[in-house]
Amino acid sequence: MMIIDKDNSGYISVEEFKDACQLIGQHLTGDAVDICKSMDMNKDGLVDLNEFLETFRLVESQHSIDIDTDDED
Repeated sequence: MMIIDKDNSGYISVEEFKDACQLIGQHLTGDAVDICKSMDMNKDGLVDLNEFLETFRLVESQHSIDIDTDDED
């Protein structure tokens, strides 16, 4: 949850949620069905909270790598 809850308040503000959606939107293309399927890691047809949060963690990790790579150029 720390990826979304940037101030570690235990809550997700509208601004934090908006930022998280923008971040994930930068890395996922396609319609909502495709996005849901990509988040469904165990392929049970459902996205549970852990899968949802893991998706944000993976996107944040990739985002950090992209920033580090850009800094080296």
